[in-house]
Amino acid sequence: MKEVRVAGVGLGGIFIGGHLPAYARIPEARLVALSDPSEFALRRALKRIKEIFPERIAELKEEGLDDEAERLKDIMESIRVYRDYNQMLEREEIDLVDVCTPHKYHKPIAIDALRAGVNVMVEKPMSRTYIEALEIVETVKETGRIFQLNENYIFAGGFYKTRKLIEMGELGELEYLIVPCSHEGPEGSEWYWDPWMSGGGSLVDIGSHAVAVAWFLVGFDKRPMVVKAEKFTGITLRARSRYISGSFRNIEVEDDAHVLIKFQDEKDGSWTTALIEGAWSGAEFECTTLFGSRGSLKV
Repeated sequence: MKEVRVAGVGLGGIFIGGHLPAYARIPEARLVALSDPSEFALRRALKRIKEIFPERIAELKEEGLDDEAERLKDIMESIRVYRDYNQMLEREEIDLVDVCTPHKYHKPIAIDALRAGVNVMVEKPMSRTYIEALEIVETVKETGRIFQLNENYIFAGGFYKTRKLIEMGELGELEYLIVPCSHEGPEGSEWYWDPWMSGGGSLVDIGSHAVAVAWFLVGFDKRPMVVKAEKFTGITLRARSRYISGSFRNIEVEDDAHVLIKFQDEKDGSWTTALIEGAWSGAEFECTTLFGSRGSLKV
């Protein structure tokens, strides 16, 4: 079995809490290197590895999988760390870079890795702007490497089952859906509130999940033809001051967004409209709701 040699770039909460534990349980993956400009982040990641990997090694031994346990032990003891990801790209033999940085760095890291001949996966959102995303797309075409945008919500059991029901025709023709993704805001993470670093607020962050879920449910073969802010709420700032990383601050990014997307089926010309809610000011809608010609469904 060929291993995929993986390097992680950006060792914040998403990587430490979500990605890193998974690498201890994927036999096809070999984590070879980690990169972050923060020495603290590097030390924290190594500490977490020494907690997660031995636990998994013990489980494998109990299951009688001694070879896999030995492989994981070898991985744990040989991971190298870098403050500079470009230095890592030059020195390491890497098949895949896993990018979990703040949004500002998604584009440059992805492009540098692709041009170094490495496949890339990036946490949502793909970038801060449409133009930055296009630059990544063009680089993928130029290099022939693989690019993946990480979006976990579409793999949730409820959404997967709903997509199957739609394909089976249980709702008839899907006409309208409401997809809310909301919470009270990432007030413990300062960079989310910096428009230059994040590219925006709740719509860019949590709203990107709602867009992906809506497109998944409607069908990725449908094309988003019209996108506009919803008339009554739109894209706005409701809580103008927040307690961010130890002090009250005036907020510069949106904390509430309601956007309409009209998807077209180019085969028959039919339309489906999705209302997207991406908010850091609490939920207006309690759940995802779909309306079809034969019935409705709440998820």
